[in-house]
Amino acid sequence: MKRIWIFLIVLILIVGGYFLFFNDSQTGESNTKPFQETDNENSNPLLACQDIDERLADKVFCYKNVAKEKEDLFICDKIYEDMGENAGMISVYSCYSDVASVLGDDSICEEKIPAESAYQDVCFLNVAISTEDFSLCERISDFSNARICYREIGAKRGDESECEQVEDAHNREKCYVGVASNILDVSICEDEEKNFRIH
Repeated sequence: MKRIWIFLIVLILIVGGYFLFFNDSQTGESNTKPFQETDNENSNPLLACQDIDERLADKVFCYKNVAKEKEDLFICDKIYEDMGENAGMISVYSCYSDVASVLGDDSICEEKIPAESAYQDVCFLNVAISTEDFSLCERISDFSNARICYREIGAKRGDESECEQVEDAHNREKCYVGVASNILDVSICEDEEKNFRIH
C-alpha cells in the first residue's frame, strides 16, 4: 500500500511538471515576469516613473536613471512609448547616450542615434570620457565637443604624457589643460615646449 502511494505521488509530480513545462514552452511564456512587466513598484521602478504626472522633465529623468541603473536601452524606448511627442526623440537619444556611457559601448551611438542628430556627438563624447578613449574623440563632428572630449579625458587620466598621442595641436592643448586642472599644476600650461596659444 505504501508503494502505491509513493508511486501515485511521483506520477502526479511528473505529470504536473510536464504540463507546466509543456504550457510554458508552447506559449513562449514563463512563470517569471521580465523586469518590465512586474507589478510590484519596489521591484519595478518603471511603475514609479509611469506614475509621475507633475512635470515631464521629472518623468524623463526617472526613466533615464532607471535605464542607466539597469543598463537597459529598452527603458529608453519607454520614454517615447509612455509620453509620445511630449517627450520627443531628444529625450530618448539622451537616454541612449547615458546608457552607452555606462556600458562603454560606442556602437549604441551609431546604431540608435541618427548621425544628423547632435546627440550622436554627445553620445560619442560620453562614451569616450567614460572609457578614456581618445580615438572616440576623433569621431565627434562638432569642434567644441571634440575639444571638450580631449580635455576631459586628459583630466581623468591626469598624466600629461598621455596627451602627446593626440595629433591635433588644439586638441592636445585641451588635453594638457585637463591634466593641469586635475593635478592642480599650472606649470604644465606654462611649458614653452608645448606651444600653448592664448584663445
